Amino acid sequence: RGVTFTTISLDAYLRGSPQAKLRIAQDLDEALQTAGFFYLVDHGVPLSVTEGILNATSAFFELPEEDKRAAQQKEKFGDLGYADNSLDDAGMHCL
Repeated sequence: RGVTFTTISLDAYLRGSPQAKLRIAQDLDEALQTAGFFYLVDHGVPLSVTEGILNATSAFFELPEEDKRAAQQKEKFGDLGYADNSLDDAGMHCL
């Protein structure tokens, strides 16, 4: 069974009325509360940029674990940066 994401177009937001902007905000809210994810289209970011980001992300996660840990945040800043999920907050390995 495949995963389905809500597709949200930013076109109406970028050139739309206040009502259109409100509807997009409501669609985003619903998608995040139900699935936690959405597929954003008509955002104006060139395909070459999004492909570059996906390629860089894939290349990072293909690195050896030691290299990825070198990029790990030393202090917690929310969900920013790489996190080794095999360690809990006290630095203990999780089973």
